[in-house]
Amino acid sequence: MVESYSNYERSDFDQYIGKLLYSSFIQINAAGLSPDELADAVTYRLKPNVSEPLTPVAIVIEGGSDFKGLLTEGIDPEDGTLPRQWSLWKTVDPVALKEGQVVFGVPEFACHYANNVFVFLTEDNLKKFVSNPRQYLR
Repeated sequence: MVESYSNYERSDFDQYIGKLLYSSFIQINAAGLSPDELADAVTYRLKPNVSEPLTPVAIVIEGGSDFKGLLTEGIDPEDGTLPRQWSLWKTVDPVALKEGQVVFGVPEFACHYANNVFVFLTEDNLKKFVSNPRQYLR
């Protein structure tokens, strides 16, 4: 049974765990730790990330000259900031989509919200999204 898990299922499981590592999964190597040391390790891992607000806030990305740069602009991996990723909408303007239009945004009007990058066709759409992002994500 253990050999079957190690040979066939472990690689799939490890890939799944890798995707959850920074979002909702805490991995602690508990081998050889006393109960007190294990409790300290869990407490340390559960502390909030000070680089990220408790409630997500939409933040405008300044100086977005190209789409690739939007994912890395202003991020310093050494200070613990999580990397950004494209939203489910990719480069489609979510405000225009809510209004019934499918239009693509431009890198000059971009923001990130909960580590997801959103782009907009106009500055007005960007301002609408920043003021109330949840309205456009339903």
